[in-house]
Amino acid sequence: MDNSLFQIDRGVRSVGAALEHLEVNKKYTGMRVDARGDMWQNPTTNLFTCVSAPRFHEADIERFRDTMDALLEEQRWQQPRDYCVDQLETIAFHKETLGNPRRVPVTANDACSSKRLLDHWAKHATPDRVIISGVNVDHQALVKAYEDAPFPHSSSAPHHSRSDKNFADQTNEATTYQGGNENHEQENRAKEIGQKPDCEAETIAAIGYKTFGRDVSVKDYAAALVAQQAMNLIVKDAIRYEREDTHHGIRTFYRPYSSTGLFGFTVRGTEEEALRQVQRTIDVLNAFKPTEQQRAFAISRAVVRLFHNELERTSDFADFLATSAQSPEEVEAALKAVSLEQVDKALKTLTRSQPAAFTTGDAHAWPSIKQFGWSKQ
Repeated sequence: MDNSLFQIDRGVRSVGAALEHLEVNKKYTGMRVDARGDMWQNPTTNLFTCVSAPRFHEADIERFRDTMDALLEEQRWQQPRDYCVDQLETIAFHKETLGNPRRVPVTANDACSSKRLLDHWAKHATPDRVIISGVNVDHQALVKAYEDAPFPHSSSAPHHSRSDKNFADQTNEATTYQGGNENHEQENRAKEIGQKPDCEAETIAAIGYKTFGRDVSVKDYAAALVAQQAMNLIVKDAIRYEREDTHHGIRTFYRPYSSTGLFGFTVRGTEEEALRQVQRTIDVLNAFKPTEQQRAFAISRAVVRLFHNELERTSDFADFLATSAQSPEEVEAALKAVSLEQVDKALKTLTRSQPAAFTTGDAHAWPSIKQFGWSKQ
């Protein structure tokens, strides 16, 4: 509580550990420590103190204001596909809980004052909402470290008296989806980024549909994962450990939330190429009837993707243990049991909803959803 951000960071690094922040499925936020198996107690105790008695010093916040601006700009240039999907979320769930931006927007940066952050923490970070998970650490030792932390986290503390008892309803997330919303961010990326010697124009677009969530039904969640890989077979998106955003072409994405999800694809290329890719992918999606062979291939790919995204690294596995309603074995079994009918149902769920769209780059002549012929109104 009395340590500055610099002192906390120095204490963590002094034992060869690393501290990072995390956000999972727009439902969980937290912090993670990676440390040696014989030197985890000290950085973990610091972590527990940060949760139970945080220090929102104005000097630290001012530093983070610059950091947040830099991270947003870096994502915009270095991971333009992820940037477009992040912006798509704010459009598809406009002014709803799921529409909150994942990164601090420039327009809201100055609003992150010490008082507002402290009020937000006191309102949401109550002890009954704290989840602790660990990988390669003794369970009882981890629990004891939390219980013996210098500043016990108590729900009876005065600042938690203003906690939000009526948390956001996660059972009706699907009703907050606003299909048909779109936004086009026109910019000359070659000029703005300054790292394109040939000054070639490019367009990056993200198209998304409402689909199944992660927590309500493991069968529906597994069906959505397999449906994504079935689409990857059609658009020739092979499994990659390093999915470089710099490459042109079509990539699918699936962002599951609690009771709903956002499924779609991104394209990158010249404006003419991007237009052709978008229309071709929409046509394929509307007419796609997966075969038994495609189902089997898609299941194999989905299992590989699950292990790579959720289980392979210890940090990802810790996040999975803390935030997943199912065990890894349950998700894997559900993936392997997905039927052709379930895949078809997941795909039809997409086409029954109206898409939302976000475009950046050279988008002077980019058609609207209505002009594309996707409007269902």
